[in-house]
Amino acid sequence: MNVYFIRHSEAEPAGGGRPDSERPLSCEGEKKISASLPGIFKLAGQLDYILTSPAARAAQTAYLIAAHQKCRNFVFEMPELAAPGSEIAVDTMLNKLIGKENVAVVGHQPYLTELVGYFTGMPPEESISIDKGGMIKVSFKGFPGKGAGKMRWSMSQDDLIKV
Repeated sequence: MNVYFIRHSEAEPAGGGRPDSERPLSCEGEKKISASLPGIFKLAGQLDYILTSPAARAAQTAYLIAAHQKCRNFVFEMPELAAPGSEIAVDTMLNKLIGKENVAVVGHQPYLTELVGYFTGMPPEESISIDKGGMIKVSFKGFPGKGAGKMRWSMSQDDLIKV
């Protein structure tokens, strides 16, 4: 199984009295994620499933990816992806998806970096930050689990646009 950890694209600024979870993508963020969709498809292939934080900016990013890949029915919102400590919940969900080849996990920093560290066994001091709209590929030979994955590469959103 290949898991692609994708950080949401640029969001509207915080403030204005709305909850943080309701901040949508900015116009620029929407343009950039749309421009990176061909690169995501070229690198990840057809995604079998997309797990996403229900926060507006992450869900919007996930549904744009799904629409481009024509897999809108395979997006699952996980509230655990909007907060720290989601490793066990994501681990459990990925193990339910055994048999799927390519799965995306769309969320936020620093939680995505924590997930990559959990699945690869990478110590926090060696972790790689994911830029807005960026993507990290982690591969598993067997069942996903703590320390069972290998990080293959990391790409910024600008690099994804160039692919």
